Amino acid sequence: MNDHSQIISGVNEKIGDRMVSIYPPLSSGPSRVPLENTPIWDALMGIKNGIYKEVVQKVRKAEGKVKKRKAKMELPSLMPTGVFENGLKDMVPDPFSGLLQVDIDDVPDVQEVKSQLMSDPHIYSCFVSPSGRGVKGLIRVPQDSDPLMAKQAVVRHLSAVHGLEIDEGPCGINYRMYVSYDPELYINKDCRELPLEFCEEKDQRDLVVGGSKESFREYNLFPLDEIKCALGAIPDRPDYDLWIRLANAVRDAAGTENAVELLKAWSPEERPGEYGFKICELPLVKASCLFEEAYRNGWSPEVYYENSSNRYWLMDADSKFRTYTQSHLTDQLKRYGLDGEQAASVARSARFRFSLDCVLNVAGMPKGLNEMNGKKLLVPRGPNLIEPHQGEWETIKAIFVGMLGETQYEYFIWWLALSLQSLYGGNWQPAQVLALVGPTASAKSLTQSILTLLFGGTEARVMQAVSGSTPFNGDWAEAAHLVIEDEFSDNNKSTRDRIKERVKEIAVNRRHRIHPKGKDAIDVTPFWRLTISCNPVPESLAVMPHLDESSMNKISILGTKRFEMPMPAATAKEKEKLWSAVRREAPALIHDLLSWGNPPAHLRDEENRFDLAAYHDEGVKRMIEDMSQEFELLNLIIDGMRKGHFDVEDEFDGGHSETNLKIEVTAAEVHEVLRYRGLPSWMNTRQIGKMLSYLTKIRPEYVTTIKSSRSNGNRYQIVGNGGEIIW
Repeated sequence: MNDHSQIISGVNEKIGDRMVSIYPPLSSGPSRVPLENTPIWDALMGIKNGIYKEVVQKVRKAEGKVKKRKAKMELPSLMPTGVFENGLKDMVPDPFSGLLQVDIDDVPDVQEVKSQLMSDPHIYSCFVSPSGRGVKGLIRVPQDSDPLMAKQAVVRHLSAVHGLEIDEGPCGINYRMYVSYDPELYINKDCRELPLEFCEEKDQRDLVVGGSKESFREYNLFPLDEIKCALGAIPDRPDYDLWIRLANAVRDAAGTENAVELLKAWSPEERPGEYGFKICELPLVKASCLFEEAYRNGWSPEVYYENSSNRYWLMDADSKFRTYTQSHLTDQLKRYGLDGEQAASVARSARFRFSLDCVLNVAGMPKGLNEMNGKKLLVPRGPNLIEPHQGEWETIKAIFVGMLGETQYEYFIWWLALSLQSLYGGNWQPAQVLALVGPTASAKSLTQSILTLLFGGTEARVMQAVSGSTPFNGDWAEAAHLVIEDEFSDNNKSTRDRIKERVKEIAVNRRHRIHPKGKDAIDVTPFWRLTISCNPVPESLAVMPHLDESSMNKISILGTKRFEMPMPAATAKEKEKLWSAVRREAPALIHDLLSWGNPPAHLRDEENRFDLAAYHDEGVKRMIEDMSQEFELLNLIIDGMRKGHFDVEDEFDGGHSETNLKIEVTAAEVHEVLRYRGLPSWMNTRQIGKMLSYLTKIRPEYVTTIKSSRSNGNRYQIVGNGGEIIW
């Protein structure tokens, strides 16, 4: 692993990677020391996939509190607040996971409460409790917050927003959570941190009278895209009473910060600052006022129906589509002020008018409904691109130039500029696969991480699917950046042929077939850029595609070198500072590269297949060629020359003592001599002829054509350099 590993591991920090402690069942005796520390994602997947199903079912079947309590003692428990390295005596986890437990017991309708939590943008996960009569959840708070203060914020938030009274004990810092079983466990990987202003000693909806500043909700609980559409359905100059109620309803739906801009876009202010004052006049007006009026004017929530799963898709507070059962959909539509019949009408319309063939996040494809080859495809999230703005990006440039040198940097930065222009412009363009080959600690992996950041923060490790180890590639679809990093592969013909063909497809094909596990395959048009990083040794270079005339223009091979980083990067803190600088500079880099025009003439592709020519570092290219099938054949021929299987001429070269072995043969003669002497079965006469012809172009010092013939095959001269094996 190179020197930047600690930076790379934090590039796409996921909540699911945060570590928590798991404790043994209480029936085995009290234990302050955990069984293990594991990512919270793995712990939750155990609950979803039924690892504890048998014991949980015993709990649910037990009659009476005493028997249920005894059965629950057979269950392991986890500490969702983080890792307690020295056991529970630590009192505070290190590190704090930023997740607090929500425990709601003995509710009349478990699914309704679960649905309420699922609608909250701050809930990371929720599931049915082991008793089957309650709901457990995990709510996200800032990791750098005081856990005790965060606990107060959680209690007040759930009470103010959802009217839920939770058990404050389990919401504590070192309180264990029994595992459970819920195959419909909910996870929101994109959940947001709960603002800690909820810990203030006042309700978020309280209005301070007498001209003091009002305390209203500052964030949106409804999707901004739906609020815009709802406002767009209402005439922009209604009477005053309706206008002021709508303004306050938008504040309730979107929060004060978003409301003013939404309202200005709908109906311009007559006096500057008018909305900022008016949206606080009616604190009791609810968001449903807006949506009820919009519904009367023909608006309806954007709802889709997925045939294969019998589920519905509706936008959440972050304007991203999420899936719901019909009963959960009805609950969500009630939040918009729709009654039962209206909600049923929206669901019917979704089934008949907005029925989907597939739901899939596709890299570079906009959120919402898309049509592909006559099929309806819903993209739930869409690309999450960095907002460009002017500024400096000297740190990033220093990394790229230091790693590549000035000449290679020019090719690389233009490849990046054209890629960003394609991604941000929504215009698919072919581009070479990019390979970075060099020693460890030469910033290869760091550069791949920077590319992931610039391409929207999503990447997929694709070696298995590229080499044919698995037929499934569903995780590719959403990832704009496809990555092969310091991996190893078998240096055999079939594997490298598959890699070569897949590299060619990714570089030039507009449409690709995506096959997620458990779903039908579908053809889509993603924005993909594939990068490969490897060390300059045979076992690492085996991941590189076989280079021939069909693949040479579809891959750029850049040689990397070690260099002095623009900032210290020896310790974990120094690496974190370096990565922080990269993140700060990324918007400026994108801003500049989006403004670039066409590449200079000396970088253009002469065949006009790409906007940019492929670049090949000669030293690395030669190493890859020396591992090729053509060189496998050449070494077999040289070995045969040395062992006397061919009619070899010995001649002295200018009086030197070194002997040159030389033969003149056709492809058919090579096949006849070698077919019983280690020649692979796939090397027939035709293949041998193609390989010898290619060797005349890349290694004329070994192979030359002395006579061309279509009927009898070309005749080649092969020089053996004393019979030495080339590699």
